[in-house]
Amino acid sequence: MGARIFGSEATYNLPIKPQTRHFLRLYFYPSDYAGLNISNSYFSVMAAGVTLLNNFSAPITAQALTFAYLVKEYSLAAIDSDTLNITFKPSDKAVDGFAFVNGIEVILIPGDLLGSGSTTVGVNMVANKSVPIKYADLPENAAPVDVYKTARGMGPDSAMNLKLNLIWMFQVDANFPYIFRFHFCEFELTRSNQKGFNIYIINQTAQGGMQAADIIACTGQIGKPTCKDYMILVNDRQGDENNQVDFNPSNLHKPEFYHATLNGLEIFQISDQSNNLAGPNPELSAMLTKDLAEDKPKTFQSSGVGIEGAAGGAAGFCVVAAVCIAVYQKKRRVPNDNVESHTSSWLPLYTNSHSSASKSTISGMSTTSGHLSTLAQGKATKNFNQSDVIGIGSFGKEYV
Repeated sequence: MGARIFGSEATYNLPIKPQTRHFLRLYFYPSDYAGLNISNSYFSVMAAGVTLLNNFSAPITAQALTFAYLVKEYSLAAIDSDTLNITFKPSDKAVDGFAFVNGIEVILIPGDLLGSGSTTVGVNMVANKSVPIKYADLPENAAPVDVYKTARGMGPDSAMNLKLNLIWMFQVDANFPYIFRFHFCEFELTRSNQKGFNIYIINQTAQGGMQAADIIACTGQIGKPTCKDYMILVNDRQGDENNQVDFNPSNLHKPEFYHATLNGLEIFQISDQSNNLAGPNPELSAMLTKDLAEDKPKTFQSSGVGIEGAAGGAAGFCVVAAVCIAVYQKKRRVPNDNVESHTSSWLPLYTNSHSSASKSTISGMSTTSGHLSTLAQGKATKNFNQSDVIGIGSFGKEYV
C-alpha cells in the first residue's frame, strides 16, 4: 500500500472547475511506513480555507471504529479559484509527528447537491419489477435508482409495529449543525393515508403528530422518489457519541397500515462559524479497550509472503466469507520530510457478495476471492483460535 508521508507542512494544488461544488475524498490506511511509528501520526488537513481535520490520528480513529482503513468525504463549497489547495500539517505537539495520506479524490458534483435551501430493526423490502421509478421533479443525481427500489421497513404485523421503533444508530462530532436527508419512494401503496409515520432525530420530533410523514401524500403517485431535509444542532452532552434516528407508525389519522419505511439516509456535517469541520479523535469503547488489553502481543516477520486468513461478515440475511491470499513486497525507503512510502504488511481484501468468484485489483495486486464453507473457515483459523487474531476489520476479527 503506497502512502505519501509529510514530515512538515505540505500543500497539494489541484485543478478544479471554478464556482462549482466538489467532493473531496481522503483515504487513510494506518500502518507503519518507512520505519515510522504510526502512533506518532497526528496532523491537520485544510482545504479551500476550511479545517477538515485537526490533531487527527488515523490509527486511533480506525481502532475505535474497528475499521481497517478510513475514507473521509467532504462536500466543498464553490470557490472562485481554478485551483484547490489541500494542506497537510503535522502536529507540533507530537514527538516525531508526521502526516500521511494514501489517496486523494476530487470529484465534480453535478448541480447543487444540497439544493437551494448503524443498528437497524426491520426487514428489507424490494420494489416489484413492474413498478418503474420515475424521478419527475427530483434530479436523477439525487440518488441511484437502486436506493429508491429498496427500503427498510417494519414488517406486516401492524399490532407489533405500534409497539416498536425503526432505529438507526450513528456517530457524529458534537457542537456542529447537521443536515439529515431522508430519501423516500413508495413502491407498494397507491393512496394517501394508507401509511403514516413519525420521524425523530436524536430524541427530537422532526415530523409527526397531525403532520406525520405520508409518502404518497407528498409525491402523489407510486414509484415517484422524494427527499426531505432536516437540520439539527448536535450539542456536546453525555451520550452524544451514540445518536439515533427513530421511525414509528402514526395512528392519529387511522391509516390503513401501521408501518414505516425508509429508502436512504444521508448525514451532512456543516462547518461552524470559524470554517471548522474537525472534531476530536474518538475514544475506544470500554469493551474494545478490555478486549485489546486481554489480547497477547504478537510478533510477525515481514517476509513478503502471503498470509492466509478468513473473515466473515453479515450482509442482509446472507453470510459471506472470503479467503485472502496476498503476495506483496516493497523496498523500504529512508524517511525524509516528504517521501513516498510502502508497507509490506498484508492488506485486507474483501469479496463481492454478488458473485461466487470475482476478480478485483487492490493496490496493484490481482486477487481472486470466493465463498468459503464454515468447515473450511474453521480449518483456516484453527477453529477460530483467539490467540491467532491479528486485528479487527470491517467484517469481524482477522486471523493469521
